[in-house]
Order: sequence, then structure tokens, then C-alpha cells
Amino acid sequence: MFFFDTTPFIDEYWSPNETRTFDWRGLAPRPEQLQSQLDELAEGLSASTATWKIVIGHHTIRSIGHHGDSTELIQKLLPLLEKYDVDVYINGHDHNLQHIKREDCPIHFFTSGAGSKAYSGLNPYTDEQGVKFAHDGQGFLAVTMKAGFMSFTFFDVLGDIIYSYTLQK
Repeated sequence: MFFFDTTPFIDEYWSPNETRTFDWRGLAPRPEQLQSQLDELAEGLSASTATWKIVIGHHTIRSIGHHGDSTELIQKLLPLLEKYDVDVYINGHDHNLQHIKREDCPIHFFTSGAGSKAYSGLNPYTDEQGVKFAHDGQGFLAVTMKAGFMSFTFFDVLGDIIYSYTLQK
């Protein structure tokens, strides 16, 4: 599993009109910071001999939730994940539960951001967006891993299973 800091990649956080306060002290100039993070991830992914490659970040890459797709991550991070055969990307940020697997991409995207705040709405979607499951309510994701399979189970706020999916190798 590789944990990746997605926040510096989001353009709106660097806007002079941004009202939230971010402490960017200690970071290299932004282009250097982003490239450094991508280079470190590429190095780790290329050296990995793991059966399963999982990357975890805060922001969505693909999403039908309130925040939607993150264009910056689609442009900068997604090509790296595809190049190094990442199986799964897990994120929060959107306050709902989602599983997306598009035909044009080998990666499964799981959003689990519904731990407390929820009901932000889901955007309309098409079949091409690869939505396997979406729940606009509170809940959480549990992952079980073995050598030959990985299982993803979404639970609702009461602890009842509302969706399960298994990947096999």
C-alpha cells in the first residue's frame, strides 16, 4: 500500500482567492514538490513485487459525488498508476460511498468518505463512467486481503452490508 498526499495537487488550494488557510512551509516550490512526490511514488511502485498494488489518497480521481473527478489527479497521478499496474485507488473527500471501474482504465476506484458528514448528493452519471455502486449516506469500507483475492465491503451506518466486491488474481 502506498499513501499519497493529494492536497498539493489541487489547483484551487493555491488560488489567491482561496479562503481556507494552508501551511505550505517546508514544501519545495509547487512544481518541484509535485514532481518529487510523483517520482517517489513511481520509484516505490516500480520496485514493488507485491501481488496487489493499492494507492490511498484523500482526493478523488474518479467520482460522481459532490466534488466529482479531480482533473489535476487525472492528468498527473492517474497515468503513473496505470503505468505501474496499480489495482486499486482508495480515497475519501466526497462524503459518500462509491465503487467505480471504467472500461478505459484497469484501476478500481473506491470512495469511502461517509464516516460522519454525508448526503452531499450524487451527480447524474452515464454507463461510460463505470459506476458499480454509489451510496449517498453514512457508512464505511472494509477491505480483506489474501494472496489470491481482495474483498471490498461497504457497510451502512447501522453496520449492515450494502455492497461487496471481490477482485481475484
